This record gives sequence, C-alpha cells and structure tokens, in this order.
Amino acid sequence: MKNIHRKIMTLKKELKENEQSQMTILDRSGEFLTEGDEADYNSLDVKSKDLQQQISKLETAAENGQDLDDDLKTFKRIVSAGSIGGIPAQPKRQTLSCFSSAKNARDFGLFVLGHVMGNPHAKAMAEKSGIYATGQLEDSNVKGGYLVPSVLANEMIRLVETRGIFRQNSRVIELTSNSLDIPRRSSGTTAYYIGEANAITASDMSLDLVTLTLKKLGVIVPVSSELANDAIISVFDMLAEDIAYSLADKEDEAGFNGDGSGTYGAIVGIRQQLIEKALGGTASGAVPAASGLVRYGTGYAYDNIGIDDLTAMIGKLPTYAEAGAKWYMSNLVWSHMLDRMADAGGNTLQTLADGPGGRRFLGYPVVTVPVMPKAAAVNQVCLLLGDLQKASMMGTQNGVRMETSNSAYVGSTSMFETDQMAIRGIERFDINVHDVGSTTAVGPVIGLISHTA
Repeated sequence: MKNIHRKIMTLKKELKENEQSQMTILDRSGEFLTEGDEADYNSLDVKSKDLQQQISKLETAAENGQDLDDDLKTFKRIVSAGSIGGIPAQPKRQTLSCFSSAKNARDFGLFVLGHVMGNPHAKAMAEKSGIYATGQLEDSNVKGGYLVPSVLANEMIRLVETRGIFRQNSRVIELTSNSLDIPRRSSGTTAYYIGEANAITASDMSLDLVTLTLKKLGVIVPVSSELANDAIISVFDMLAEDIAYSLADKEDEAGFNGDGSGTYGAIVGIRQQLIEKALGGTASGAVPAASGLVRYGTGYAYDNIGIDDLTAMIGKLPTYAEAGAKWYMSNLVWSHMLDRMADAGGNTLQTLADGPGGRRFLGYPVVTVPVMPKAAAVNQVCLLLGDLQKASMMGTQNGVRMETSNSAYVGSTSMFETDQMAIRGIERFDINVHDVGSTTAVGPVIGLISHTA
C-alpha cells in the first residue's frame, strides 16, 4: 500500500511540473501562441491528461485495497517463501490430470482454502484473482457449501467428455428442461408407378418420438482438512479426475450395458436393445436372418469367433451407417481380433501390433470399451459394428456441477464435527438407444452374439 501512495505522490509532482511548463509557454507567448509553442503546449496537455488518469486509477486501487493492507503484507512474505496461504506457488504434482494449467490448479486451491475452509489470506488472494464464492447451498443437508466457479468446474467437464466413449460417439443434445421429446422419422413415403391417366397412390411418412428424461448421477468424497491443507492442489487434482472418470464410466455402463434396472438409471443400453428388438427378447432363441445380429461359432468362447462371422456383420451393415461405423469391444475381444489377423497371414510385426492402418479391422476403426464384456458367456453380445450416432441420443444439462462443503453430512458423518470437507460432482443425463432395427430389419448397429452353449 505504501508503494501505491508513493507512486501517487510522484505522479502528482510530475503533473504539477507539467502544468507549470504549460504556464511558462503561455506567459512567454503573450496573446497568440507561435506554431512551435502551440505544438509544445498540446504535447504537455496530452501528458497531463495521461498523468491524471494514472493518479485516478491508483487512488481507486488504494481506496479499495485499504482493508487488505495487512493481508497483502503477509502475502508478500509468504510469496517470497514460495507459497500462499499453505498453497504451493506451483503444484506438487509435476503432471496435472484434471487441471489444464498450473494457474487453474492454484486458483482452485485458493478457492477451496479461502471460501470453503475459511483461510482469510487465501480468500483475499482468491478474490484478488477474480475467484469468488457463488451459489451458496442452503438445503437442509448441506449448509455452508459452495458451487465451484464455472471456469474451474469446466476442467472436470473436459475430463468427462474425454473419458466417456458412449458420449463421444452418440448424438449429444443439451436439454433446457428435465425431459425432451424429439420427433423421429420411423418410415417414409412410397413411390408408385402410374398408369396413363391414373391417379397417384397416396402414402404417408410416419413419425414417432424419442424421449430423453434426465437422471441425476453423483459422487461425493470426504477429505480431511489436514490433507487438504498440506497438498490441496495435488489432492483435488487427483479427486476431480477420479470423480470425472467415475461419472463417465457410469455413462458408458448405461449406454452399452444398461438393462433398464435402477443399477443403470432405468436406461436400456445398446447390447440389451439388440437382444430385445433384433432377437425378440429371448437371448437363447434363433437369430432371425433379417435382424441386426450374427451368432458366432459352435461355442461361446471367444476362440470360436471366425473371420466369416465378422464379415457377415459387415454384410448386414446398412449403407447409410458405413461412413460413421466403428467396431466396439473390450481389449480382450480385440486381442482375439488380432489373432484373426495373424491367422490370415501376410502381416508384419507392426500390423499385428497396431492393426492395419492403426487400430482398424477390415476397414473400420476399432474402439476398445472397458465396460464391454471381457469374460466369455453364452448368449452374450460381445462385439458391435456400426454408427452409434444414428442409433442413439444422449441428453445432458449444464455439464458437471462441482460443489464443496465443510458442513455437509456424508452418510451419518458431519464434515464440520470431524473437521473434514466434502467434494461432490453431479451431472444430469439420459441415454435413449432408439434404433437397432427389429427381427425383420437391421438398424445402424450390428451385434455379434455368442452361441447358446
């Protein structure tokens, strides 16, 4: 603060000298200024206005910063020692997983320590950096909690979008309400040959609705205040990454494996939809030739998957789904696909390691999905080929909301009484797999199902 006042005094002295120089020009020129004197006077006038603006800004800063004078003195000592309010000037972890920059990681640490845990130095420093507490939570179970500023919460959203495989490949729609009905063309018009002087036969285009109804998904983790104080950036970088990955994995489980139960938020995923729609709901039944399923081998072990089964899937894939088609499977199933390539011959060590042209198989990209089946089982859809964007929709609302509280209850444990802090991540989403064909027609995704025994 003393530096600001000293600078103001210096500028005011310079302004006074500048104004005296202007008066000297006027005194010596008399009633009319010469061309040279006028140029000099105007130059000094511009400088005076600039000095006045600088003085005004510094005076405003001095007035607003008066209450923080003592804290800023403390900050200077702490900063010179390499930390601010217990927060390292640089994160302890060399590689940040959640935060895209060291600045965002540090700002988040200042926010938590200052606004959630009440450290006055960190709070003042956070507000000085433009990080304020917003949206204080007032419900009966969580008091004294805060929404993490969106600029920091966006770091978690970025991680969810990077991790979530179903989200990356489905058609994602941002909802403005809890539910949305989207019209979908279920069947089209029909063209007819017309005899001479005959009327055209009428036909209709049929529409149905794809409904998205948001479900709430959340993760909450208690953290001791001692741990948070000692390594705030490293701890929350690790936790935010873990929460984001947990949410993304739940999305994938629902989209690929959902069976309509509460375990999957009442979402029916694409593997189950293929059994219900393309197989008529009975997994052990005979596969209709016109459906979007292929049953492999004479047993359920993955070794029974043959190249003829895989080419049969390609043969069923509709032309409109080819451009966006990909293979989806677990790493274990992919290893058996690599074995099929090795058996085919003509491969180098590189193609056996990466697949032809990278992770591709028979011309289509390969996406390994951790939540898809690893263990072989009877009547199990273990592999998919097709365009997920044409088969499904995913609704979201406002991305991931990240909140912190030192007064919440986690289960029956009070964060306040146990000197802990809770960090919570919540998202709202829904998945509707709306088109996998039927027993008599294929859809944009084809499934490979194991044998009945």
